[in-house]
Amino acid sequence: MDVKTRLPTFDELYHMAISEWPKVLRLPVRNGGDVLVVEGLADLHEALSSQWIGHEFEVLMRTLHWAICGAVHAAFACGPIVVMEKLKPPRERFESSLRRALIAPTWDEADRRMVRGYLAA
Repeated sequence: MDVKTRLPTFDELYHMAISEWPKVLRLPVRNGGDVLVVEGLADLHEALSSQWIGHEFEVLMRTLHWAICGAVHAAFACGPIVVMEKLKPPRERFESSLRRALIAPTWDEADRRMVRGYLAA
């Protein structure tokens, strides 16, 4: 008997991911010319998302952490402190990134199957 497990919903994935982030972020921010530089944000993202390497939901969680990182970066443009519970869940950015993952050489066919399954739900 082939038993298929249900993929987590966006809300379930987001709850898992956001619980791994600090509740409040205070990072140095500086103007880098054309861009706003949030020092330490990329390192924090990598530390959080890398724990998902090898997990069955790796492609979903690493992509979601990247989307959260982008939302956090944007929030720092509005002030020096980001309270994570006030962050708007970046569902559109996440799902757009997943659609790009379908053609990216970064992910293997099993990952792409998971992405197709998530997007089809």
